Amino acid sequence: MTAIIRPYGDTAALIEFTSDDGATPNAMALNRVLRAEDPQGIVSTTPSYDSILVTFDTAKTSYSKCMRRWSRYLSAPTPNSTQASGSGPYPPASTRHLHLTA
Repeated sequence: MTAIIRPYGDTAALIEFTSDDGATPNAMALNRVLRAEDPQGIVSTTPSYDSILVTFDTAKTSYSKCMRRWSRYLSAPTPNSTQASGSGPYPPASTRHLHLTA
């Protein structure tokens, strides 16, 4: 599962899942994780078929802090994964791999 994170104005980001065979469950799983964790500065999450819109309060957090947090969720290792994760702790900035249980 691949996810692409794009800025959506000054106070939001759109996380789009590119695989047709699991986009909805993964969008819903990420929504549950974000709502359960209730990270400071996140105003709302709006999941859809293949994406989730996350809005945040720039007085409490920043896009870069949110990106670091989301990167941890989206690049978490999967048990028995044989996929290379790229160099460093996170995959390349334009592509994130989601490994959440729906």
